[in-house]
Amino acid sequence: MLRSLLKATRLSCRGVSNMAASKLKPVLAQIKSIEQVSESVKVYKLSVDDTNFKFSSGQWLDVHLPVNGPQGPIIGGYSICNSLEDARTRHNDSNSVTPIIAVKESNHPAAIWMHKTCVEGSCVHINPGGDTTGDLIQDNDNVLFIGGGIGISPLHGMLQHTLEKSDQNGKVGLLYSIPKMEEFLFKNSLDAFSQHPRCEIMTCYITQKEITIPTMKTSTMQLLPGRITQDAIEKALSTLRSDHQKVRVFLCGPPSMIDDIERMLLSMPQPPDHIHFERWW
Repeated sequence: MLRSLLKATRLSCRGVSNMAASKLKPVLAQIKSIEQVSESVKVYKLSVDDTNFKFSSGQWLDVHLPVNGPQGPIIGGYSICNSLEDARTRHNDSNSVTPIIAVKESNHPAAIWMHKTCVEGSCVHINPGGDTTGDLIQDNDNVLFIGGGIGISPLHGMLQHTLEKSDQNGKVGLLYSIPKMEEFLFKNSLDAFSQHPRCEIMTCYITQKEITIPTMKTSTMQLLPGRITQDAIEKALSTLRSDHQKVRVFLCGPPSMIDDIERMLLSMPQPPDHIHFERWW
């Protein structure tokens, strides 16, 4: 479960769960497409034939699978990777809504079903959950997103949501850490985001040792060896901060990474009420 520390606001994210956290009634969704995007991650586009279905960027989906486990129905909780605007307009050939989720392979029954049994055309029931989302970002907020591994999933949706809002003019940045290039998720869309005029920072850190860093198609997105350091975070905050305005920070990644980066932020000091993060349960 999530632990509370100081006054930092936590995003209610899970990797997988056997209990539905949302009180909304689940709706029927069909798996529209499945793409293997890395050695261990598949991305699923879900089609919901209900134009009233909505979610906020950064939320998760409770995915109710059509199978039961020893303790009853199996439910997986997976972060939504796109914005509602994207889900409503850019993937549709009808009036459906198309949320996107990324599922990392694991030994959890939900992940096993998604990776081994689920096919295009499979049906599930879904409902969104999570109270702390991209809706927290105000018009003039400067925002730094920090993600690790598949923790980029909700941040990708929030970043997309923020950049596509014409009434927002704050600066945006992303620091993203991955173990190796083969685990670089959403590479093409992140590269496109990096060219947005409001995007000041887009840096991916690759922790694998003795690796040759490839060249991206643009010089706007940086690829660097090593981990996200306190110095890198301080420089990012300095770049994004304007007129002494606070920078809102969103984190998502493995618990140890979240703990380390939160300690760095609080020591800078970063106001606790401007730190928001997702912790995997």
